[in-house]
Amino acid sequence: MSSTKTMILIKTDGTVSEIPNTGYESIVAAIGGGLLEAIPMGDGHAAYIDEEGKLKNLPINPVATFLWYKRLQPMGDFLCGDCVIVRSVNDEGELDGEDYTPCPEIRKTAEEIRAMDDLARCHFVTT
Repeated sequence: MSSTKTMILIKTDGTVSEIPNTGYESIVAAIGGGLLEAIPMGDGHAAYIDEEGKLKNLPINPVATFLWYKRLQPMGDFLCGDCVIVRSVNDEGELDGEDYTPCPEIRKTAEEIRAMDDLARCHFVTT
């Protein structure tokens, strides 16, 4: 395993990629600026989005929203703008203020969601 920390970037166009995580500034830059809002994703993972994404009329992020639904089933809300996902607990399961590389399952699930029929995915998000 690489010692370089990474995060998963899910763009509003559905692109899913793994990019370097060098800290707070890299997270802010990846989502295009703004105030960070942490969204719990379960299993010690968190998604970061622009807290004012809805106020700024950023596009809905259907892949990130569907991933959030699949992992926590919050229903009734949606994520706007580009999103990054990090693991927020260390290997011992402790929250220590650091971000860690997400488990491979998160990226695999996001890529599976991306591969779904766009119409079905968008219908699920907006209904």
